Amino acid sequence: MTNTLLTFTEMKRILLSLLAIVACYTALWAQLPVDGYTYRLQHVATGKVMTNGDTPTHNAALTLADIDEASAGQQWTFHQVGTAPGVYLVYNHTYGQAADMALTASVPGKLLQWEPTCSSNQCFLVQQVTDQPTLVQLLCNADPALVMAAQTDGSLLMSKGAEGEATLFSLVGTGQHYAANMPIEDSYYTLAHHATGHVLNTRGATDNNALIYADPADE
Repeated sequence: MTNTLLTFTEMKRILLSLLAIVACYTALWAQLPVDGYTYRLQHVATGKVMTNGDTPTHNAALTLADIDEASAGQQWTFHQVGTAPGVYLVYNHTYGQAADMALTASVPGKLLQWEPTCSSNQCFLVQQVTDQPTLVQLLCNADPALVMAAQTDGSLLMSKGAEGEATLFSLVGTGQHYAANMPIEDSYYTLAHHATGHVLNTRGATDNNALIYADPADE
């Protein structure tokens, strides 16, 4: 008699596969990133995608390059920031770097990568294009007049009032999902000790100078 029971690992693999399929179909319908899922950000006019050149170096420029399925530097995870719809940190989990608008750099608005801070330089407002709902534009959430536009040299620049083909991108899902491995602004976390699994707990105390305890997570 064949044993039809699935192991926990097999069930988990199936569940994650189903979630990836649902996320991809959701993204196809809504054309907005699904929180925690990974995409290639493809420039529609050229067919090229955003890349960090497969380097972990902070301050490295982000540019457009031909699609390379094996390149982790072309895979960007969109982590929602706060509760306002459409605001994301765009993060590369392989290299631990976030897309940054560098608005106060020597070349203001020229995209580069930096350690994730969730500062205004790293909060992108992703919007569907009104008359082309399968496409998106990436705006600066702090100043939506700044729009990401591809330049003729392949660089990416946040430009005031940019419009047209240079600003149009599509989200190409990879099916990969990552939990955020850094604090995201306006989100809440449980702080757990890695070795014991115990979490910080005030035990309901609200007084100044009250002790904080390390308790088992199920308490």
